[in-house]
Amino acid sequence: MLLKLLESEIEIAKGHLQVGFTLMSQAPQYSWARFYWPALESRAYIALAANHPEEAIKFCNEMRVKKGFAFAWDRPDDWAMSHYYLAQAYDKLGKKDLALSFYMEFENLWRDGEAELHTLKDTRNRIAELRR
Repeated sequence: MLLKLLESEIEIAKGHLQVGFTLMSQAPQYSWARFYWPALESRAYIALAANHPEEAIKFCNEMRVKKGFAFAWDRPDDWAMSHYYLAQAYDKLGKKDLALSFYMEFENLWRDGEAELHTLKDTRNRIAELRR
């Protein structure tokens, strides 16, 4: 499972978005495997990068439904990142109100995070743009 996801992320980084998405789609899913959270986060990221926002929404909603299990000591960010990915997905679909709400939720969750973090800066920029 992880090898396919890793290959998928490498293809995305090379700019081969559809190849990356296809590899990700071929990776098996194990609901409670050790790498469940990073795998779901990776799937959402890849789906967004390959312009498949509906798939990203599906993966993010799966993370949100199981949020109580997400706050492992070593993976607290996956659940929070699902809000950012949902915001991006709804933004791509033109659903600006939903995008704004998820950007705002992410900002609230990450409000004490690193101010220079690209994701937080992007979130704040998108909130400002969507409020106009």
